[in-house]
Amino acid sequence: MRKSGNIITIKGQEFRLYGKPLDQYWEVKGNKPAFSFSSNPLDTGYFAHWIIEDDKLFLLEFVGEIMFSLEPVSFESQFPGKALPLHADWYSGTLQVQTGKQISHSHHFGAALQYKFSIEFKAGAQVNITMHDTI
Repeated sequence: MRKSGNIITIKGQEFRLYGKPLDQYWEVKGNKPAFSFSSNPLDTGYFAHWIIEDDKLFLLEFVGEIMFSLEPVSFESQFPGKALPLHADWYSGTLQVQTGKQISHSHHFGAALQYKFSIEFKAGAQVNITMHDTI
């Protein structure tokens, strides 16, 4: 598997997503898998692709690996009886994406871009979006 982290598609454009909407799902469910990850703080041990459509957050793709065994963790194992795309109605909070020209780069955290968007959700519905300069 080895791709890791969260990406999000907004109006046809992909961004790295800063935030972990699945953590709230596992808090309620009570059994987050012991994912395999590296020393990179952006590595989650799983890959999740999200999209915002009609002001709602949806999960489009999910795959993970169990620590030490590299056993795959599938969408079906985590969301039994559900289908993709899955409305993330469990998620309330703020997610961030960056855009614009690169202003710095860190080996562990990746590139810092010129602008940051904060997108606030309540029960999987977008309620606010704010743009900030990161310079």
